[in-house]
Parts: sequence; structure tokens; C-alpha cells
Amino acid sequence: MIYYGERKGGALSKVNILVTALALLFMTIPYLQSKTLGRSYTLIMMSLMGVWLLTTLMCNREWIKIKNNGFFSVVLLMVFYVLVVVIGAGNARAHAVLLMAPYFGYFVFYYYIFTNQRKDLAIVTIILFIGLMITFYTSAIADDHYAYREIRDIDEIMQTNYSANIGTTHHVYSAALIGCVLCSFVQSGDIKDRKTRIILLACGILSYYMVFVSSSGIAVVCAAISIVGILLQKQSLAVKLVAIIFLLGCFFILRDSIGSTLQHLSSSIDNKYISAKLYDLGDSIGTGNATGEFAARTDLWKEDWRTFVGSYGFGIGSYYVGAGNSTFVVRDHSQLLSDAARYGIVFTGYMVYLFGRYMKMLKELMLSYEMKCDLGSYFLIFVIMYFCQPTFLNLVIPTVCLFLIPGLIVMIGEQKKRILEKEKEELEWQKAESETRYGTSSMA
Repeated sequence: MIYYGERKGGALSKVNILVTALALLFMTIPYLQSKTLGRSYTLIMMSLMGVWLLTTLMCNREWIKIKNNGFFSVVLLMVFYVLVVVIGAGNARAHAVLLMAPYFGYFVFYYYIFTNQRKDLAIVTIILFIGLMITFYTSAIADDHYAYREIRDIDEIMQTNYSANIGTTHHVYSAALIGCVLCSFVQSGDIKDRKTRIILLACGILSYYMVFVSSSGIAVVCAAISIVGILLQKQSLAVKLVAIIFLLGCFFILRDSIGSTLQHLSSSIDNKYISAKLYDLGDSIGTGNATGEFAARTDLWKEDWRTFVGSYGFGIGSYYVGAGNSTFVVRDHSQLLSDAARYGIVFTGYMVYLFGRYMKMLKELMLSYEMKCDLGSYFLIFVIMYFCQPTFLNLVIPTVCLFLIPGLIVMIGEQKKRILEKEKEELEWQKAESETRYGTSSMA
């Protein structure tokens, strides 16, 4: 349930919009980050967030008292991270701050919804959306597509890529999510304006194009799965189940043929990362055993799983970031398994609950606008990414999921609402006019 309040306007609200847009852009746009790498970036982000919080409280201090279970659950998560900062050891403080920042977009979205400032929400959403589309374009046309792979240990290369506004693997995953949502809405028919439909379809195609020319194998698989889901979107549940069973049956029956086909296909791909991963995936499918890079990734997941099993209650602590003690280790190649290893089963269960609340929030938004779009493909590939990648150890994917996509739903929904209301008014006017004419002719 969404609650609305009132907000003061004027110059203060304009400052709030500016600060919000800048903060979200600094979180997601590589070119802006290239100008402030290192400590200055952290100071800028903390300053922008601080000014944002101050201006929101000055506009409407009641918004922070939202009586919403989802909002309260995220606030409770922030309290947990604050406790980690206070009592943590090693680099726990840096890790906790890194995990708190991605939820900024969530609070921004709820603030605009609570104060019923959907026009302001649309402004910030459009600014962020344009910024990401520009990033997807500059990344897709880059000469070296391997530059998508973020090299954490080489600041010079990272600076060069960022200065050219070339995205990282996090942008690639975000592109898969955005492309899925945009094409789902276009397919559903919820976008009533023809120009808007063409623009969003073009942006969806651009997003998918960036994914398929990238060097991220998991993102490519997620994009392919989402496209199949979009094509089946308007089909009944029975048809979807039959399609899933058929595809699974084909996979197990033709496993050897699929494996050899993927290996043969890998030799015709120029991207060395995708080629190697495709070959290893084909070999793994054909033999039934993980090999090559695919085996290396699964080994990292297994290490996180062993760490979790060894300390499943409350984990080994947040201060193990990509390292561990003599017995346990956290590899940070799976958000789900790494969090389970650090914090244990209680925290993991709580994060699953939060994901459920997130799904419910999006569904409530869509129901409020009577939308037909099915975001099942989006939820599916998000779960795959959450298991296969450290999705929340960056600022791009959370900002896209927690702010941009809900913001796009509201924008599309508001546009649909205005068009339908206008059509209803025209029909009522035509009906009234016809009744007037009929009455006049009867009197004559």
C-alpha cells in the first residue's frame, strides 16, 4: 500500500531534484566517476546524499515515517549495516557502507511516491534513463568490447575506460534487465502512445545489443532467456508450462548435440571471452562435468557454500570481502552465496523476504494502473543474476532495479492513465453531443 503526503514546492524542491539526479548519475555513469575516482568520489556521494536527506526533511519531514512494511524492512536492513559499521572488524566498515549506498534509489523512489510528486519522479527517471542509454551506446560502439570487464586492480585502465564512458559488467547486466522490461511493456500493449512505444523499443534493442556484444556470458544467457519469456508473455500458463517442459526435454535428450554445437559455434565468435566461455559451456554440457572457466566459476560458488555450511547460523562476518581466514573464504561471485557465508541463514532468509516485498511493490504499482505486462522474465533473470553475480556489490544494478524500473512503470502508467482519461472524455462528449442532436430532432 502506498501513502501520499504533501510537499513544499519552490526553489527547495528544485534543489532536491538536482541533487537527486546528480547522485544517481554519479552512481551509474562511468564518465562522471572517472572525474572523481578514489576518496573524492566517496566524499561527493556522501555529500549529495546528505543534502538530499536534508532537503527532503525540509520539504516534508513526515515522509520518513512511512507506514509501509517494505519501507520499514529496508530501514531495518540499514540499521543492521550501521551496527556492522559500529562493531565490525577489519574492513567491515567499508563493506557495510558499500552495501548501504545501493539502497539510496529505493528511498528516493518512496519519497517521491509518498509526497505524490510523480512529475518530479518522471524528471529524475528521464535524466537517469538518458544517461544510461548514452552509456550503453558508447559501450556498444567501443573498439575493444573486452573493456566491459571491470579491472579492479589496474587504476590506469579503469580510468581510461571510464573516461570514454565505457561501462563495466555491471552495466551489461543492467542493460539486460532494462531491455527485458522495455520490450515486455512494448509487447504487452500498455504503452498507448505510438512515439513512446517506438522510442522505448529502440532503447530496448540498444540495451540488448550492448549485452550481446559484451564479454559477459551470464548476461548473454539471461538476455536470451528474457527474450523467450517476452515472446511467451501473452500465452496462457498452460502454454508456458508446455514450452518449459519441451525445452527441458530437448536439453536432456539432445545434450551431446547441444554441447558439440556450442563448441563449434565458439570458433566463429570474435570475442575471445564469449568464445572461451561458450566452448567451456558446451564441453560441460556434453560431458556432464564443469570444465574451463565454467568450472572456475562453479568452484568459487562451492567455496562460498562450504563457508556457509561451516558457519550457517550467523556467518563468518562481513569483514571477509574476497578473502577469509585459514579455514573459510568468501569469493564474492554470487550475491546469494556470499551473503549467506558472511551473515548466515537468518540474514539470507531476510533478503529473500525483501525480494518478495520488491516483487509485491512492482505488482501493486502495475495493478494500480491496470497494466497487462508480465514481468516474470525480469524477475527470473534477476534471480539468476543474484545467484551468479555479486549484484549488490556495486551501485549500477541496484539503482536500476530499485529506482529506474519502478520509475519507468510509474511513467508508463501515468501516460496510459492520461490517454485513457482523454479517450473517455472524448467518448462522453460524443455521446452527449449525439443525445443533444437526437433530442433536437425529436422536438422538431
